Amino acid sequence: MCIRDSLNTSRRCCPDLSVYDAGYYIVQDGSDSPIGGTSAAAPTFAGMISSINDQLLLHDSKPLGFLNYFLYQNQDAFMDIVHGSNHGFGATKGYDPASGLGTFGTQTFTKLLQAALKSAPREVPRLLVGLRHTPEARSQLERQFWAVGDPESPEQQVVAPEQIAELLPVEHDDKMAAVDWLGSIGADMASLEWQPTGDSVEVGWPAGVAQNRAPKLPEGSRFADFVIIKSSSGSPSETGPSKSGLESGSAGFGPEAQKRAYGVPSLLRGTNKNNSQMVFGTGTFGYRESDLQMFFDTYAKEGSVKDISLDKSTVWKGETGKNFVEGELDTSYITAFAPGVRTLVANPNISAATESGAGYGAALLSFLVELNGRDEVPLVLSMSLGSLSFGSCNKVCAALAAKGEHTYAECWGYMQSQFQVCMFDSVELEKRIDAEFMKLGLRGVTVTAASGDGASHFAFGPFSGEIGTSLNDIICGEMTMPVYPACSPYVLSVGGTQWSSDDIYGPDCSSSSPCGWTDGGGGFAWKHAQPPYQTNTTAAYIAAAHKIAPKVLPAPSSYNSSGRAYPDVAALAQFGIPLCTYGGCSGSGGTSASAPTVAGMISLINDARLNKELKPLGFVNTKLYSLMANPAVYAECFTDVGVTKVGEEWDCQTYSSCDGCADGSGVGPGFVATRGW
Repeated sequence: MCIRDSLNTSRRCCPDLSVYDAGYYIVQDGSDSPIGGTSAAAPTFAGMISSINDQLLLHDSKPLGFLNYFLYQNQDAFMDIVHGSNHGFGATKGYDPASGLGTFGTQTFTKLLQAALKSAPREVPRLLVGLRHTPEARSQLERQFWAVGDPESPEQQVVAPEQIAELLPVEHDDKMAAVDWLGSIGADMASLEWQPTGDSVEVGWPAGVAQNRAPKLPEGSRFADFVIIKSSSGSPSETGPSKSGLESGSAGFGPEAQKRAYGVPSLLRGTNKNNSQMVFGTGTFGYRESDLQMFFDTYAKEGSVKDISLDKSTVWKGETGKNFVEGELDTSYITAFAPGVRTLVANPNISAATESGAGYGAALLSFLVELNGRDEVPLVLSMSLGSLSFGSCNKVCAALAAKGEHTYAECWGYMQSQFQVCMFDSVELEKRIDAEFMKLGLRGVTVTAASGDGASHFAFGPFSGEIGTSLNDIICGEMTMPVYPACSPYVLSVGGTQWSSDDIYGPDCSSSSPCGWTDGGGGFAWKHAQPPYQTNTTAAYIAAAHKIAPKVLPAPSSYNSSGRAYPDVAALAQFGIPLCTYGGCSGSGGTSASAPTVAGMISLINDARLNKELKPLGFVNTKLYSLMANPAVYAECFTDVGVTKVGEEWDCQTYSSCDGCADGSGVGPGFVATRGW
């Protein structure tokens, strides 16, 4: 030990911390050799600080810079070293010149990262308030939407958001009440901005820093339909590869094979500069150019990353997680089917709350409000993300609570712990999202939505655990579970097909004679009424199904036969569809593949129409269903997915996601509830 009198205790003391400095290996001249010392420890620590800086930059915060004050303020994060010495000073409890503050334990990095993010300047949240739509205004919007969507109607699509404002007026008293309330809760009124559509207002909310919930509207107030925090950041989503798993991909299921099956010329490209398409997602939804280029080089030669860019709303900066693969899938297939068309990738909210829970619904609404306020909108919007509708979640949780085993709140909490199961928390939220879909339709936008991958009963598959088992019993025994936004009547719902049979008893399936995909989402909405374009169509299906497959048709009480039926159309969704992600190519599938595929084909049709100076397709459902009136035209436009009888040997799983349930969905010529046409 050093003699105390030989020390200058008023000077800078070092080191500040310690890192393990033995057992390192380097490669030099083709061979590896051991190395150690603080020359190894210092860059190791520097790399950790760089990782923390990376997260700070992702949250639009400053890097740590000179970090000594930060380290000493968070010394509890380090593992204290109390034994050993450097032949001059001994390690003791707390700081010492032998080991500094200590070294890294299993939680040190995580604690330092959390402290850095917590101390970073907080983003001032912005509130988005949706003013009340009066019943008269909503009815007027509906009437205009259906008129514009009718191919026989002379009504024209609207161009500017200001035209929407004229169509959907907001009462002056409601605007004043909103302004007064925002001022009373500490909003920054100098930052107040009215959306061009006139029915929403956005404002900064300094008082809401560190809040993760929007303020509640005054009890009994009627001036607004919703208020949400419009925040683009939040806690980073879980990083790393998607946990959904990818199976082996096959070029036989890829874009070229699908184009042959659908009659799309393999070299057909978009050429009109005014044509554009968009895919939307949240959380870690995004893409890597290297992955997309690998996909195009291998499976879709006409595609190019030059056609793809991030939308101006996007705040995603490279995070990977569960929705990242979704982003790559959507972007790959919409671009592969519409090469040459300008493709925008929109991700306006990277908060972990939007990756899989109810935060997604608010983020979707916020984005649609902003999109409708633009002077220029994409002509096709493809959405693969969705979940069970609020009607489904509410109905099953109410049924569980009625049995007395669990409360409604316990059920809802369980649903929020599941991945992308219940992402819409009210009927009112879905109604306002529907209003935004109608606005887009009026402006000539076709919105496609994936119908889901959990057949007619689930978001993805049966639940687990005590509450999950009880929910499975209710769902399989009492009700089907439609998904949203696929069950919205204002979108084109896209289901799935398969080109090979699941088992030896199933039908023969091929690209020229596809079968409905076993896990394809479909059914009848609980809260959305049957739209005009489905009049008689779904009734005819139910009658045919009772005749053809009475044993496997769901019980009449388990679905809403007067509700909106979905999907509207279907494309290949069978797993094995190729995708390149994380630097390699493998398999994917689901309606997350079929939705952007159909969206891309619509973009090609739009391109041809624009080149002839015709308006884009816009809301296309009414036109598609009208094609069924003429059998010859219907046969020319669609491949009918269905059978005329059900074999005795076919098992329940052919029709249902509930193992052992005598239910499902019998099929027949024409519209099929779980597969579309």
